[in-house]
Amino acid sequence: MMDEALPTLDPKALDMVRNVGGDALVKRLIDTFLEAAPPRVDTLVTAAAGGDMDGVAMSAHSLKSMAGNVGAHRLQAAAVAVEAAARSGDVEAVMAGTDELVEQLHRVQRELSEVLPSQ
Repeated sequence: MMDEALPTLDPKALDMVRNVGGDALVKRLIDTFLEAAPPRVDTLVTAAAGGDMDGVAMSAHSLKSMAGNVGAHRLQAAAVAVEAAARSGDVEAVMAGTDELVEQLHRVQRELSEVLPSQ
């Protein structure tokens, strides 16, 4: 179960990026996430369905970093949990965590689309 105290999206993370590189860097970061994260999740889901725990762990690890870059703390926490479950061979936890991860990705996509700077 996801920690409800964690924000779906922490605006402070994007504010820090904005302070360094302005709206252009924020837009590039969000665009990169929105382009790269869904295929990574698809790869993870396919690996989980095929019982490929190494593939799940690698995809979850990558997604964990991507989520952290945009301040998607719930998605990051879900990726941490899935990676740990995959590394320990807990297929049941991987499958449950994968569902949570997909749900969190959809939330993050919606929220990032709303904060995407226009240029």
